[in-house]
Amino acid sequence: MANWSFIAPDLVGAWIWISSKDVNPVPNTSACRVDPHSGRGIIELVQWLIVLVYVGALFVFAGQEASSAGFTSQLLAKWLPQLTSAQIRSYVVVVRKTGHVVAYGLLTLMVYYAALKTSKSRKGALLFAVGFAFLVAFLDERYQRRMPHRTGSWLDVAIDGLGIGLVAISILVGTRMKNKQYVEVMEDVEDKS
Repeated sequence: MANWSFIAPDLVGAWIWISSKDVNPVPNTSACRVDPHSGRGIIELVQWLIVLVYVGALFVFAGQEASSAGFTSQLLAKWLPQLTSAQIRSYVVVVRKTGHVVAYGLLTLMVYYAALKTSKSRKGALLFAVGFAFLVAFLDERYQRRMPHRTGSWLDVAIDGLGIGLVAISILVGTRMKNKQYVEVMEDVEDKS
């Protein structure tokens, strides 16, 4: 089976470029009216396609023997021959669980920004992103239970939830700070008038 893990860096780069396209997040204002020929629909479609490819890449990677703890252990033993087997086991746990946190945090962020740019899901974008990421985490662990070289675990879903939660909290804090700055700027404008 082919190794598709090389796709992830390209997906992240494409995601950053597409997410940088300016979209007014305030619904029902004249500034939000979009010319149907502006390409916004294409940007939304591309973002959702990237999300789907990323989810597919998670499942493809989970199906590879390279995603197993044994493979990670062999790799660390090769790269760091001075480590004892107990140290390697500890590092394997840290590396693999960090991977879970990062992968599902990134998924949450990608889904959040895609949902923000989709007019129907803009209001509940964060809740949708969190729910979607947890659903994928659950389905991924169920899928892993069927793999001979993997073991699906509820603990891994909880660890995925750590990445999901960290991103969700970061988004909430960032949004509140941005809204607070907006209010302060508007108050300054009113004071000068």
